[in-house]
Amino acid sequence: MDLELLKRVMRNLTAIFCLFLLCANGCKSPQSDENPQDDDQEISSLFSAPQATGELQFSDLDEASGLVNSRSNPEYLWSHNDSGGDPVLYLFTLQGADSGRYELSGAQNRDWEDLAIGAGPDDNLHTMSVEALLAAMHRVDDDVQTAVLHAMPALETLITKLVERMRQGGRLFYLGAGTSGRLGVVDASECPPTFGVAPD
Repeated sequence: MDLELLKRVMRNLTAIFCLFLLCANGCKSPQSDENPQDDDQEISSLFSAPQATGELQFSDLDEASGLVNSRSNPEYLWSHNDSGGDPVLYLFTLQGADSGRYELSGAQNRDWEDLAIGAGPDDNLHTMSVEALLAAMHRVDDDVQTAVLHAMPALETLITKLVERMRQGGRLFYLGAGTSGRLGVVDASECPPTFGVAPD
């Protein structure tokens, strides 16, 4: 893994880790919020209302954690379950009709969080076998764990100073691009209901 990529991964992980720690301390119990949409919270105008196109016909796709359009036919979608599910990719139409299940032989579903398709940092990424992709992702997972371990002293200092400043009335700003930016938006949207802060 090159040094620039490792630095980028570390910056993103540091931001996500800090945000997690801030939110974990004040999260509500799930029993106290049975219907999170049944309240008087303002709904963002950034997103349109959901549109139902059909009903999913997979009863075993019960914790979908990734969704992507088919590369060869945009009328189809691929998905998979999160951690603990079988290593299976599900193919279905936009209306939810079952079009097949594809088990990834020799693979293990260990916290599968997302699904992507298309060109990536490697021009040949879209032509790599599933086995090669999984092996590459596994190698990167190991690199991330090692990098986080080496960053623990810096993370401890950052979190300690951040908590101290927040207790003195400091403010929290979310900065990020790509996935870290989207995670910041999701996390920031939880601040008003979880911590009782103003939306602005």
